[in-house]
Amino acid sequence: MLKNFDRFLLPRWVQQSWNIHELNNGSEDKLYAEIRWGLQKFRTQNPVVSIVIPAWNEEKTIARTLYSLSKIETKYPTELIIVNNNSTDNTQSILDVCGAQSILETKQGIAQARQTGLLAAKGTYVLSGDADTLYPVAWVNMLMEELTKEGVVAVWGKHSFVPGDSTPRSTFALYEMIKQFLYRFREYHRPYLNAMGANVGYKKEIAYRVGGYDTTARRGSDGRLAMAMWKHGTIASMRSSKATVWTDARRFNFDSGILHSLFRRVMKEIPRIGEYIGVTKRDITKLSGFTGNAKPLGQE
Repeated sequence: MLKNFDRFLLPRWVQQSWNIHELNNGSEDKLYAEIRWGLQKFRTQNPVVSIVIPAWNEEKTIARTLYSLSKIETKYPTELIIVNNNSTDNTQSILDVCGAQSILETKQGIAQARQTGLLAAKGTYVLSGDADTLYPVAWVNMLMEELTKEGVVAVWGKHSFVPGDSTPRSTFALYEMIKQFLYRFREYHRPYLNAMGANVGYKKEIAYRVGGYDTTARRGSDGRLAMAMWKHGTIASMRSSKATVWTDARRFNFDSGILHSLFRRVMKEIPRIGEYIGVTKRDITKLSGFTGNAKPLGQE
């Protein structure tokens, strides 16, 4: 019961990461120095894991994300790549002062930014994240626990929302519980729909084989990549809270609130129930239609 009740609370590490300026007495110099020190672990020449995070005008959130990443503990040599997707605010300045490795992608679009990060990644495995999201200390190890299993080509983890001033954490917890029920239902026949970019990992070799991200897609490039990879192996799930990431709930402002978003999601998914039950790997070629030829940067 206590474990189930925990989902209605904001973990202490999330509170600390979210309020990093208060922890450092409002001193940005002290905060950035702490982040720089923690990110040094990602300065490796021969990474096994590449964390790739696109960022577009994230000056209000990127320091929180970097702070959480700086606290990660991993047994795998890991690199961190932030893809600055043509930001016009102070995102790049914050990346520089925090000592984060970054590359610039001037062609706008989340799929293009993720593709650029994929092509620059040196690791055997790629973990995908977002610049407005907090990552727990065991995140890398937990995803890799599934990703290194034989036959697994990708793995996805859960995400939760940090509440704003107008919506309590309990409301978001109920929303997440309903979504997790949906994830379990479609995991058997359409697991690629659960592989969202804020918390997903995959084998780079397989991603190259299927052409990487579909940069022509306006939405759903994460699911398209996972769907194409599904032909080559299993898409696993990591349900442990140790791998759950926490993201900004600001998008609900654009959805007219969380209840409206939930209602819209339910109405959208009801007609798809038959698809979740019936679709198989044989249908993937017909459903995807995207074939690319991803190559590492410098080998295009």
